[in-house]
Amino acid sequence: MQFFKIALSTMAAILVPFALACNQGQDCCFGGEDGGWKGCMNQHNNLLIEDRASRCDDLKPDYCSNNGVSEAQCGSDCCSISRKVGIACP
Repeated sequence: MQFFKIALSTMAAILVPFALACNQGQDCCFGGEDGGWKGCMNQHNNLLIEDRASRCDDLKPDYCSNNGVSEAQCGSDCCSISRKVGIACP
């Protein structure tokens, strides 16, 4: 029984960061420098550098630069697409 609880907790710790990523459905985009690259990298800092880069390449549709929000409007890691201001990351 203890093993099951430990295994379940470990799986949750691994999967939750991926499920809670900033996305258009949450009125959220990755902001910061390089059109959103910096915000994405900051929010996925629990991964190795190579894994973060690959993950952030996959998340390019969620960069603010691809959602009509400029760096001048929002320099935060996570931004509201509709309001074009920084928000708490999910």
